[in-house]
Amino acid sequence: MNFFNDFHNKNRIRFIAASFSMFFAAFFMLQTAVHAETVDPSEEALKQKEAPIQSNSIQGWPEGPIISAEAAILMDANTKTILYSKNIDEKLYPASTTKIMTCLLAVENAKLDEQVVFSHDAVFSVPNDGSSIGMDEGESIPLEQALFGIMVGSANEVANALAEHISGSVSKYVDEMNKRAKELGCQNTHFANTNGLHDPNHYTSAHDLALIAAEYFKNDLLCKVGNTPTYHFTPTESQPDDFYLHNKHKLINGEIKYDGIIGGKTGYTAQANETLVTCAERNGMKLICVVLKDDSPEQFNDTVTLFNYGFNNFRVEKVADVDKRYMPDDSLFFESDNDVFGKSGTILNLNPKDYVILPVNASVEDTDFEISYDLTPEEQAKAGNALAKVIYSYKGIPIGNAHVCYFEQNGTPSQLANAYHSIFINVKILIMCAGVFVVLMTLVASVATRIAANRTFHSRSDRIRYNRRKREFNKGHIQYKKIYIIVAVIVIAIMCFGLFIFFNSKSQKDAHTKNTDEIKPEAPVIEESADNMDVWKENHLKVKGIYVTGPTAGTDKLDDIISLINETELNTIVLDVKDDNGNITFKMDNENVIEMNSGIAYIKDISALLKKLKENDIYVIARIACFKDPILAKAHPELALTAPDNSLITDANGNAWVNPCKEEVWNYIISLVNSCCALGFDEVQLDYVRFPVGQKADDALYDLVSDDDDARRNYITEFLAKVTEEGHKHNIPVSADVFGTIINSNKDSKHVGQDYVNLVSNLDIICPMIYPSHYADGEFKLDVPDAHPYDTVNKALEKSNEILNPISNNNHAVIRPWLQAFTATWVKGHIKYEGKEIRAQIQAVYDAGYDEWILWNSNSNYNIDALTKS
Repeated sequence: MNFFNDFHNKNRIRFIAASFSMFFAAFFMLQTAVHAETVDPSEEALKQKEAPIQSNSIQGWPEGPIISAEAAILMDANTKTILYSKNIDEKLYPASTTKIMTCLLAVENAKLDEQVVFSHDAVFSVPNDGSSIGMDEGESIPLEQALFGIMVGSANEVANALAEHISGSVSKYVDEMNKRAKELGCQNTHFANTNGLHDPNHYTSAHDLALIAAEYFKNDLLCKVGNTPTYHFTPTESQPDDFYLHNKHKLINGEIKYDGIIGGKTGYTAQANETLVTCAERNGMKLICVVLKDDSPEQFNDTVTLFNYGFNNFRVEKVADVDKRYMPDDSLFFESDNDVFGKSGTILNLNPKDYVILPVNASVEDTDFEISYDLTPEEQAKAGNALAKVIYSYKGIPIGNAHVCYFEQNGTPSQLANAYHSIFINVKILIMCAGVFVVLMTLVASVATRIAANRTFHSRSDRIRYNRRKREFNKGHIQYKKIYIIVAVIVIAIMCFGLFIFFNSKSQKDAHTKNTDEIKPEAPVIEESADNMDVWKENHLKVKGIYVTGPTAGTDKLDDIISLINETELNTIVLDVKDDNGNITFKMDNENVIEMNSGIAYIKDISALLKKLKENDIYVIARIACFKDPILAKAHPELALTAPDNSLITDANGNAWVNPCKEEVWNYIISLVNSCCALGFDEVQLDYVRFPVGQKADDALYDLVSDDDDARRNYITEFLAKVTEEGHKHNIPVSADVFGTIINSNKDSKHVGQDYVNLVSNLDIICPMIYPSHYADGEFKLDVPDAHPYDTVNKALEKSNEILNPISNNNHAVIRPWLQAFTATWVKGHIKYEGKEIRAQIQAVYDAGYDEWILWNSNSNYNIDALTKS
């Protein structure tokens, strides 16, 4: 009995059934074994071990070790340089290393605090004797916990549930896995499931799996998940058990000590044999090791052997310091200058961060290179000011790229817009050449005149004949004189234009230098913005919008969103700029943001995205999650909410918050607002503009003048008023999301610091989150508000009318409610929210006298049946 007590309780029945099945299977196998043809395992292992190592055939390449795996690769994660190759393109079964792609795709398309609910199919479609953490139908866990369940516990049912949560079905999710694999350059991969259970059509290669792993280990969170030896599941309302998961990867759990391990994943099926993916970093090299079809425990020994081979035989070489072969040497035409006759240095150089991987006994001079002007959007975003790239190879093996960049005089990369499409010319040289041309033309004309004036004639008839011919020549060729005059005028104009450009660019450069230390980006400021905002209020667009995540906007799914808007009454997108996890969803040229945030840039080119949306007449709102910010809280603990023992305060979902009273936090948000205005967003919307709730949050240390409810409301009101004022400087309206419950609950209003009356007087737009699932049973005399979408929304907005009607001249913010476009499976007595239920909420908004609304779905999946066709 003690044996079964060691198991997670919910697995008892499954274990007993699986044990009996295994017993009977073994019994019948014994009866028939004498009739089966057997293969000597040692013979197959020897055949695997003796398979050729392709990288050893490269002349001058460090000789790689003999290993037992049938296929293996050692690859630098950043340059994609292949250091060791053995059957790297052979199609083999990956087993549970499949889950690397499963988790990568999840993080790219969902948020960590979303609840993953386990359906009947997710739980019971996987074998009882496979990897599982014993989740039951109807239970739910946060998406972040699901990642640990998959990577640490190798849970098959969790992988399926995650797929259903994000894509609606496992098959659709698998389609996205295959699509993402192709985007990463995989050529010998096809997934048939999310967990790696055997399927003849589920295969990959060592090279493809390394490419997937390289993308996985770019993400800090996934590195943490993939390098966790033990994970503790604690009981919650939606998952009642307390249990631990233990990682079977020996380089992660400590059974084999190896410095520099970043993470990895094990795998096994009878057909795949042992598979293993591991990432390690030393001496500036981040290496991915993949071994497929190996024998236990050789998969771990082979991995250590290959890592030792890589770190001992190769090195990183930053080429900017040593390679000048491709550069225009001492060319005056490619130099920058500060004054008319001075110069400060070459304006073209290699990006100092770029490097190549070389054998330890080789040098950059031993490499070959070619220059390419074909840069991907990702390379443009990474290098910023790249004009071209130098592709390096050694003995025919690609070893990395270096980007040719435009640099300013001080040696830092230029922030000139459209540098890739520009030609940089030294204006000084242009002016000097034009001047020399004018001087030469003047001298030639002067000499010709003198020669003509000093001409000697031998007789009177010679002079008469010369003058007659001269008149005839001038009469027939007067147009040439005009041409000479025009050329002279053009040359003088070029000189004047060159001088204008030179001094104008110099003054702009001086102004740029003067403002380098400013945090706020420049944006057009129009006088009398208050009057302009009054005009906006009278004539603004009646928003009918949907929420779109950063991961969605950064993929082809955005095209589906645009099509949905064009086909229906929708006209607006609320786009994550800083999401609930603190991620800035695109690269932002803002010093304050760069210092404070290291999130995931889902959107590669925000300017191109905004242009695309504007071309489709879509109103774009920048959503900024303010005080819920796990990234900032962990990176800058001095700004985080902390308990008396200095530990981070987290909300009910385990997310860290920053202190709403800190001036540095306010300035950070304001700098984001300024950046959004400068980029061309139509509106800025602030979310999580409140104090956190929950028992843990009650212990937080705030910088309040007095720790009472009025102080909290004053802080939030003042913050929003300040941000609104900042937005008005750019003629951009500012909206804020608030709890819908504060409309009819003074207690909620005080605790979170959101006062409905104060806020409607200090903002352009208020967006109360009137989700029926957020209201307690019995609210508005409804047994389960979630089951009454129309009544809940209508009654909440009627209460809003009671509060706003006394305000004179309708002088208050526009009211634009958030509506529920998701099914709240955690609510007892909930109903499924489809087209009919969502449309009922929209109608309730109209019936209450309002004409704007936004739909919320955390996965950006919207039902067209809820919308009126355009």
